[in-house]
Amino acid sequence: MSYGKAIELFLVNGTADSLITAELSNWNGKAIKIPRTEVSGCNRDDVKGAGVYFLICQEDDGTDSVYIGEAENVQDRLVQHLREYQSGKEKYY
Repeated sequence: MSYGKAIELFLVNGTADSLITAELSNWNGKAIKIPRTEVSGCNRDDVKGAGVYFLICQEDDGTDSVYIGEAENVQDRLVQHLREYQSGKEKYY
């Protein structure tokens, strides 16, 4: 028998186009959506911890693309991705 679960979304800055956290009942993980423009200035401990991240972009031909990575400090790794893009070493996701 299947049981329902609740997902709690929290709009950290009060809007859906900014930082959002999601928590599933009876699970100790957390999902965080953060726009790339807010990565560097984010001062949340949960963004600075270990985790898996998804970088999403749209290709030139209109198809969606996702890069999946993991890091001990997700924020530092995302900042590194942004620096590598700005220096031309990496594709922009």
